[in-house]
Amino acid sequence: MIQTKSSSTSLVLDQGLDGVDLSARPRLVAPGSLLNLSSTLISLSVGGTGLQGRFPNDVFRLPFLQKLSLTKNIDLRGNLPKSNWSSSLRFLDLSATSFSGQLPDAISALIYLNVLDLSSSNFSGKLPDKIGNLRYLNVLDLHSNHFTGEVATSLSKLSQLRSLDLSFNNFSRQIPDVFGNLSKLTDLDLSFNNFSGQLPPSAFNLPQLSLLDFSDNQFEGHIPYQVSGLSNLFSLDLCDNLLDGRVPSWLFTLPSLVTIRP
Repeated sequence: MIQTKSSSTSLVLDQGLDGVDLSARPRLVAPGSLLNLSSTLISLSVGGTGLQGRFPNDVFRLPFLQKLSLTKNIDLRGNLPKSNWSSSLRFLDLSATSFSGQLPDAISALIYLNVLDLSSSNFSGKLPDKIGNLRYLNVLDLHSNHFTGEVATSLSKLSQLRSLDLSFNNFSRQIPDVFGNLSKLTDLDLSFNNFSGQLPPSAFNLPQLSLLDFSDNQFEGHIPYQVSGLSNLFSLDLCDNLLDGRVPSWLFTLPSLVTIRP
């Protein structure tokens, strides 16, 4: 769908083709043809369209672009540009694609970004140290990639974050206690990594938390008593770690808890 704003100059606002099969002839569309889009485009959504080949970096630089969704195009390849992103970007979804490479430092300049979903792709390397600059971020979903190393301490600055999913990666070492300022967080998933050391205490002081999954890591120690204060907790999974001690009886008294794997 293309919408235009009534004026002497036509302004392309929205290009939405989700679910349209662009891979079938005679409709075959090469990603490079997207460079012919108007420079005034603010939204491009082509999820599940069968796009194939390499995605052009210059689309990320369209000056007014606010939303870019390429999800569910598994044969679409690309890397994120290292400079000159559209500073207007608020929504970026590259999930279930074949995008790869590292997250460049330049992504920290997208200060108005609300949603960053790179899940089920082929990204690798460490998180940029300045990822905490994305202070309006509500959703950060990086699950099922190949990220490594320690989690950036600047995550503590993402005070608007509601959902954080780092599961199914290769993060390692003791996770810094970065959750104290994330009071709006409802979903926290760090499962299937190589985290070690003590469970981060501040993760159990988040009043809105409904899902907490730290399973399949190498965390040590006891289940902290602070869990007893999570009245909104619906699902808790701490299994397949190196935790010791008995499962505390108070864990089964949480009012909202439905699923538990201690």
